[in-house]
Amino acid sequence: MRKFVEQKAVEGNPLTVALHYTPERLAKDLISKVPIQSEDVVLDPSAGANKVFYNNFPTENKYYC
Repeated sequence: MRKFVEQKAVEGNPLTVALHYTPERLAKDLISKVPIQSEDVVLDPSAGANKVFYNNFPTENKYYC
């Protein structure tokens, strides 16, 4: 699918490819709702390019994929 989208964008097709990331303020607010302790291990299953949740988890034991 990604190759299809890239190809269409290159061909000048009016298809617009837009990436929408979670605003950092929203990520911080959502994270604050979960009682994550410093010794907890956290996995961000969809970190994306900006890793906004991953970068704001209150623990050093964090992973992303």
